[in-house]
Amino acid sequence: GGNFALLAAALQEAVPAVRQTCDAQGGYFLVAQTDGQSDVELCMQLAEERGVVCTPMSVFYSTPFEPEQPCTLVRFTVCKSRAYIERACAALRGEARPR
Repeated sequence: GGNFALLAAALQEAVPAVRQTCDAQGGYFLVAQTDGQSDVELCMQLAEERGVVCTPMSVFYSTPFEPEQPCTLVRFTVCKSRAYIERACAALRGEARPR
C-alpha cells in the first residue's frame, strides 16, 4: 500500500505523460497508462531523463502493436524498500537521481 501510493502520487504529479495509474489492492507492481505515448518511448525517456526505469508492457504480448496504436501501459516495481521508492519519487520530481 504505502509504496504504491507514494509512487502513484509522484508519477501523477511529476510525469505529464502519465495519464493515470491503475488501482491495485496489493501486489508487486504499479501499472500506469500514458497519454498516448508508446510504452517503450516513456520507458526510455524516464531512464534517460530521470534515472528511473520501468518495463514496457508490450514486451509481454506475443503480437506486436501497430505503430498508430501503440501499447500505452508501463509497469513499475513497488516491492522495494521504502527508501528505494522515496529515491525514485525524488528522481521523478527532478529532485535527485537514484544511485
